[in-house]
Amino acid sequence: MSLLSYNAKQYIRKALPDPLRRSVRDILKKRVSKQREKAKKKVVFQYGRFGPEELYNKLRENQIKPDGVLLVQSSFDRFYNFDGTAEDVLNVLERIVGDRGTLMMPAHPRYNIKTPSFFDVRKTPTRTGLLCELFRRKSGVLRSLHPTHSVCARGPLAKMLVEEHHKDPLSCGLLSPYAKLVEFSGNILGLGLPPGYTTFLHVVEDLDVDAYPKRVYADKIFEFTIMDERGDKFTMKLKRRDNRMGARMDLPRFTKYLNEKGHRVFDVHGIPCFVARAKPLLDELKDLTKRGILLYR
Repeated sequence: MSLLSYNAKQYIRKALPDPLRRSVRDILKKRVSKQREKAKKKVVFQYGRFGPEELYNKLRENQIKPDGVLLVQSSFDRFYNFDGTAEDVLNVLERIVGDRGTLMMPAHPRYNIKTPSFFDVRKTPTRTGLLCELFRRKSGVLRSLHPTHSVCARGPLAKMLVEEHHKDPLSCGLLSPYAKLVEFSGNILGLGLPPGYTTFLHVVEDLDVDAYPKRVYADKIFEFTIMDERGDKFTMKLKRRDNRMGARMDLPRFTKYLNEKGHRVFDVHGIPCFVARAKPLLDELKDLTKRGILLYR
């Protein structure tokens, strides 16, 4: 989405009366539903159907190994030809990681950008997809207290990955689980997503946000009330990422500059996937930034 389209969308949202806005939204939902059904039939016809065991084997073929730290970002909506449930996919991922590995997923909550927001680390749902929400609810999963870019993790390194996130004034700074992926030589897996669709790309911005060529945070300070896992409340003030910069992102262009050492694309029976190694990818992101090649137009 271009910045012009983003601004037009925001203007329409404010200008249209509620009944008309709801009608437009319903029309768009029906159109998206039809497009999705058409895409589903095409994928099933072209690639056939597959199950959990085939998913596991395909991931292992693409060097998703056990015992390490794995960040998974996903869109189960794209699993058109998968003979199984979202829970089956989670089971495959946990099997891939193994008992000595740590599985990690984004658990970014929705929040109101106009008023002080409340974030309950135990109950506030994610907005990052079905797999992430199911993972959040699993026993033994720890969730970071960061109110805009919370992350869930389970495994031996889970506590070290998430415990300091809320102490970082930025969403993907040094204390974030995203940046710590590099420290623990972690990998990133995208399921049902286009190349490069990972929050990890923002780490290079937050490591030195003042030196980054684009201003990625809004100037306004936002206040959040946070409830931790014991039920204790505290307030936190921080800047949030500027939504307008999201409209300037150009992943298709940017990912063409990424080489296979840090980021490799593959598919599982027509479902788009990618795997990335955190440290080589961050090194490449730093180099691209120095060359003026950025995620944003």
